[in-house]
Amino acid sequence: MRAALADGLERIAPAHPTAVAVDLILAEPGDADDRLEAAFAHTPNSCSPAICSPMAAAGRIPSHAFRKYAVAVGEVHADLDKYDAVSRDLPLEKAAGHDRRWALSLEAFRAVQHADILESPDDLTLGAVCIPSRIADGRTIRIRYAPLAMGGLPRVSILELDNNPSLASRFAGKVVFAGTTAQTATRDRWMTPYSNGIIMPGVEMNANAYETIARQMFLVDAPLSAVLAVCFALAICAGLAYAFTSNWLSYLLALLVLAAAQAIPAVAFEHSIVWPWLPGTLATLFAASAGAAWRHLLVRRQLVRAEDETDRYRQAMHFVTHEMKTPLTAIQGSSELIGRYASMPEAKRKQMAELINSESKRLARMIENLPQRRTPLRRPDGNEARAFPAA
Repeated sequence: MRAALADGLERIAPAHPTAVAVDLILAEPGDADDRLEAAFAHTPNSCSPAICSPMAAAGRIPSHAFRKYAVAVGEVHADLDKYDAVSRDLPLEKAAGHDRRWALSLEAFRAVQHADILESPDDLTLGAVCIPSRIADGRTIRIRYAPLAMGGLPRVSILELDNNPSLASRFAGKVVFAGTTAQTATRDRWMTPYSNGIIMPGVEMNANAYETIARQMFLVDAPLSAVLAVCFALAICAGLAYAFTSNWLSYLLALLVLAAAQAIPAVAFEHSIVWPWLPGTLATLFAASAGAAWRHLLVRRQLVRAEDETDRYRQAMHFVTHEMKTPLTAIQGSSELIGRYASMPEAKRKQMAELINSESKRLARMIENLPQRRTPLRRPDGNEARAFPAA
């Protein structure tokens, strides 16, 4: 590896790259050390790596022969998500005992900017660039990886440089990250959000971290107060969809609110804000479920009330119609007797007429006192709540 690295550095040196960050462990002596040392001597702004983790008593640093040519020594640790083992974050500092080092990508950027790192509890500042990286979060930044579907970051192998020396011109004025990328020769290969089954070597991850810093494409978390406010607004909108609309329209509006909950994280990401997907989705689903349940219970209660009123009305009508038979029978019998017997005594006829009159008045009073149906109850969707008794 040292001979190959020396060969690569010798070939790109005439192109005058802005800086070279070497992601190789050069702690112990090895073959081709003299040649590699000479290559370092002719490489501007070289940054060598070191492994430095809190689990080690002391960090492994490059041997003095190489370190004297490096403007900085960085660490190359990467964080993996505990749920899916995908590398999304990169700690910008690591400490072992009293020894603390910045990340290799940050040291490379500092070498290019020729500026000191100014620290605050919430960020790091290099010249005009402010890097959001809180101490409380472990001084981490999220890496904005170049999509692999678009080719990712440009790469040139040392073998390609040997076969085509003109490729060295591609390194002119560029920051170069040199390291091992062969799958059988490197151990620091990790999954990234764009991996899709293809693991990425550590040197390429550090290069992506440098691009994130240099282009200031920082991803920050959405404020908790804003997330809570939006979740509350989504829940209110989902509830209002069932309170003021009916039928399919309420469900359509609830689906639109749910679609908005899905779109908010994507829109926020376009503005470099990491918006949690779960809170808004759950708030919308719970509110929509509660609205639908409320609608169902309210309609059910009104339907039961309408059925009870129908039963009472039917019973009252049955009683009244039964009671009407008595005056109707008297009126019918009296009128038949008057019509059949023309020679009926006047006193008897008068008695029959009075009976017909009294029974007619009685029937009129019964009709006046008939129970009246109330106005049909209205459901929340605007339709009548009806009951249909069996025949």
